[in-house]
Amino acid sequence: MNAVPARVTVWLGGSFAVLLTAAAEAPTERDVRTPRVPSDRLASVKQWINPVPANQETLARGKELFTLACVACHGPDGKGDGPLTKKNRIDPSPRNFTNPEFQHLRTDGELFWVLKQGSHDTEMMRMEFFFTDEELWTLVRYIRSLGPRPAPSP
Repeated sequence: MNAVPARVTVWLGGSFAVLLTAAAEAPTERDVRTPRVPSDRLASVKQWINPVPANQETLARGKELFTLACVACHGPDGKGDGPLTKKNRIDPSPRNFTNPEFQHLRTDGELFWVLKQGSHDTEMMRMEFFFTDEELWTLVRYIRSLGPRPAPSP
């Protein structure tokens, strides 16, 4: 007596299948808690200090470099939603630099290392062939600016 009409059952079934398909095909960002720097280098790399000053000139230059090299995958706002992620399946998806957890966990040294050396088992390529160390550190400064802003001091 409480049978659901076939038309509704088919519609719900079809919608459910579409949702499952979309979820199965959508690439996801790899766990931000897992470092991409090899474990035998991690302690040392975490200690690296960014020598490039954090100022408006650096951020403007970093934005230029980011637009040139990073937007295609990471998107204009650094959310990991660039045009290549829409055209091609990139799995895992590029990092979302606006993610507060990512910004908190990863050090500048780790970001620099991944920019320079690339990231194993991802589409992130080595940038050391295209940019100087100073430019890579400048990119790190800009990537940091995409994350959450620190709370103002009282």
